[in-house]
Amino acid sequence: MESIAVYQIYSSFKVTGRGIVLIGKILEGEIILNDVFIEFEFDKQILKRRIKEIDEAIRISAKKSGLGILIEISDEEESINLSNWGPNHTIGKIYINR
Repeated sequence: MESIAVYQIYSSFKVTGRGIVLIGKILEGEIILNDVFIEFEFDKQILKRRIKEIDEAIRISAKKSGLGILIEISDEEESINLSNWGPNHTIGKIYINR
């Protein structure tokens, strides 16, 4: 797999029936949506999840917007844990599967 971007995660929330959305910004590179994965640390372990969708117009506050990344989740427990997560600017690495 080839690294294509670095993404800083500010927050996360659950979209029922679809997955978890990570909100943040791209620090380096760019994200293309074609067999792409994000890898980040959560609860002292590294998670690697497929990116399903990208939304560029997510508003974080009145003065700040971010890039939303919808990711696949492994199960309902992971969904609950990630939706309650406080990522504290966790760094994620974006990879393309070639």
